[in-house]
Amino acid sequence: MDLREEFLELLKKDKDFRYTVLGYLGLDEIARRMDAHESTQTKIWEEIKELREGQGKIWEEIKGIKEDIRRIDEEIKELRKDFEEMLGRIKSLEKGQVDIRSEVFVGFDSMRRFAGVSLEEFVKNWMSGSLRERGILPAGVSLERTVVDGEEINLFSKDPLIVGEVTAYAESVEEISKLLRKAEAAKKKYKKEPRYLFLRVLTAPTSVAKEMKKIAKAKNIDLVIGRES
Repeated sequence: MDLREEFLELLKKDKDFRYTVLGYLGLDEIARRMDAHESTQTKIWEEIKELREGQGKIWEEIKGIKEDIRRIDEEIKELRKDFEEMLGRIKSLEKGQVDIRSEVFVGFDSMRRFAGVSLEEFVKNWMSGSLRERGILPAGVSLERTVVDGEEINLFSKDPLIVGEVTAYAESVEEISKLLRKAEAAKKKYKKEPRYLFLRVLTAPTSVAKEMKKIAKAKNIDLVIGRES
């Protein structure tokens, strides 16, 4: 490598040497300012990069907010649908076409879902209050979930002996059969006839509902079906 090539190589690789040469030429200050400008420009690009990343996060948050709004809109649509259905059934009730307890069941089911209460808890409070008002349950006593000889009973009272079941959907008359089986288990254990049997079904096919009503009447079961589909 000749002297010229070595000189150019040093200018390229050795910053101090480059500034020394430029100093002799009176250009060192300009070079320093250019290097400082380059450093500032690099920082600016880094800040722009961070701003873009921050903007990306903001757009993700906006996307999440839009999704929350969409979900809320869907819930509002469902509530409107339930409300309109309830109004329609109230009109039918005014014409004497349906059982008032079914309407109460359906109407309050919409509200209990909005409040985040389970169907069983809702019916427990409803039936406990109703039975106390009718003098069947003593004051201060509520129905409770229990197990009698391996049979799990949704809503139960030992004294007086009450056996009740609740289900969101009955696809067959088997729901009544299960209630009667549980009532028989309670009868054997406590050696007395149940004072009150009841079944609450939120929805059932029309054909099934019709057959369940026949059996309930014959077996003295208080049956309420909210909707028939």
